[in-house]
Amino acid sequence: MSALTLQFTHAGLDALLSAQARGFKGQISHMAFGDAAYTPSQNQTELRSLKERVAIADSDYQDGESTSLKVAGKFDAPLEYAIREIGVYLDSGEVDASGEPELILLGVYSKANTTLGYRTPDVKVLQWLTLSLAQLPSESIEVKLSVDNLNLIVDKELAEMTLTQLDTMHRQIKQEFRLQQQETALSELQQLLTSEITRLDTTHMTRLDDRVEAIYGVFNGELANVTRVQLDTMNRQTNQEIRLTTLEHQ
Repeated sequence: MSALTLQFTHAGLDALLSAQARGFKGQISHMAFGDAAYTPSQNQTELRSLKERVAIADSDYQDGESTSLKVAGKFDAPLEYAIREIGVYLDSGEVDASGEPELILLGVYSKANTTLGYRTPDVKVLQWLTLSLAQLPSESIEVKLSVDNLNLIVDKELAEMTLTQLDTMHRQIKQEFRLQQQETALSELQQLLTSEITRLDTTHMTRLDDRVEAIYGVFNGELANVTRVQLDTMNRQTNQEIRLTTLEHQ
C-alpha cells in the first residue's frame, strides 16, 4: 500500500517544532476515522465529522524508507459509517478534566466525493496506515503505543479463537459420544431381538412338536379302532364261512 500524504496542520507542526526545541519528539498516539469527504486544510484542529478515534496499537517504519511510518489501530466499536476522512494525532502530554490525554491533530487525509472504506458494527478492524513523513522535520516523530498494544490484541484474539475452537471440539466430542451410545444401544437391541426371535422359534417348534405328537396319538388310536373292527368283521366272516362249509358236507 502506498503511503498516504497527509495535510499536516499548523497546530501539529507547531507542536512538533516546540517538542524538538525542548529536545523531545512528537508522539503519534491516536488515529481516527470520520465520514466527511473534502479537501483538508492546514487550519483544521479536528476532523469535520469524527466517528471513531482509537489509540495506536502498533507501528513499524516501512522497510528501506525512513520517511514512511506504518501505524495500526483497532476499530471495534459497534458503529456503521462510510470512511471518508482519516486523522492522525499527537499526544500533547497534558490531560483534560476527565483524565483523558489532550490530543493535537497532526494531519488529515481526505478527498472530495471519495469514500475510502466502510465500517460495519459486526466487524472488528485492525487498520494499518502507511504515512508519508517527508514534509515533517527530520527525526521529529515517534510513536506512543497504547497499553493494549498489538501483541496483547493478537493474544486476546488468539485466546478467543482458541476458546471457540475448543468449544467446537467439545461439542463434536459430545456428539460422537452420543452417537457411540446410540450405536451401542442399537447393537444391544439387535441382540435382544435376535435372542427373543430364537426363543419364540424354539417355543413355537416345541408347541408344534407337541401338537404333531398329539395328532399322531389320536391318529394311531383311531387306526387301532378301525383295525380291531376290521379284524372282528373278518373273524365273523371266517366263522360264517366255516359253518357254511360244514353244512354242505352233511
